[in-house]
Amino acid sequence: MTEPEEDREKTGKTDRVLYSPDGDPHHTLAQAPQPDEHPPVTVTRDDRTEVLDDEQ
Repeated sequence: MTEPEEDREKTGKTDRVLYSPDGDPHHTLAQAPQPDEHPPVTVTRDDRTEVLDDEQ
């Protein structure tokens, strides 16, 4: 694996890429696609994935 170039100066341009929700510096949070709903909560035990109910 290559090491990051830590000696390069960080700029506002790189910050926009690093902190944008979808990796596109031209999108704002409002423009980034948002999920319609939250995915179900799951747990994996013994290589089996189960969806947890609200009551558990």
